[in-house]
Amino acid sequence: MAKKGRDPKHDYTDAMFLLQIEGWARDGYDDRQIAELLDLSAEHFSRLKSANPQLYQALKKGRQPLEVLVENSLFKRATGLKVKTTVRKWVVMPNEDGEYQNVEVVQETETELPPDTGAAMAWLKHKKPEMWNIATKMQMEQDINMNGSISIDSWLDANNQGEDSDDTEIEEDFDGE
Repeated sequence: MAKKGRDPKHDYTDAMFLLQIEGWARDGYDDRQIAELLDLSAEHFSRLKSANPQLYQALKKGRQPLEVLVENSLFKRATGLKVKTTVRKWVVMPNEDGEYQNVEVVQETETELPPDTGAAMAWLKHKKPEMWNIATKMQMEQDINMNGSISIDSWLDANNQGEDSDDTEIEEDFDGE
């Protein structure tokens, strides 16, 4: 009679379990700490990780820098992307014998999402803050008068940046002819 092993403590293929593992990895837990949270030895967890590609992928995905994931998602949304969706439904249809039966119909669609201006603005504000920063824009709007013109002081300040400004006045001698 063959010896039967113990049942595993956890379902290493369950999506919710793998999401929990991913979350712990994202929170900065190392393999030893995750093993402790699962009430496993570090050696056993290491063997499980090697034997189970889904567990390995959950750890890997959780340890990716979040900024990279968010940046990639934001870029895709800002420039537009294609989304694939699958809809499954049951339809009653006659078979060859004329009898009605339930048939699963799978419909896959690919939808193109247009570029999102909000995502594009967020991307630009973070990648080129000197050009797209709201504070800069607000300052420019404050410099514009109610009639739509810019004040001479604001224009002079903007155009004299970096130049030597000598505040001495030049006196000219005018003959009263």
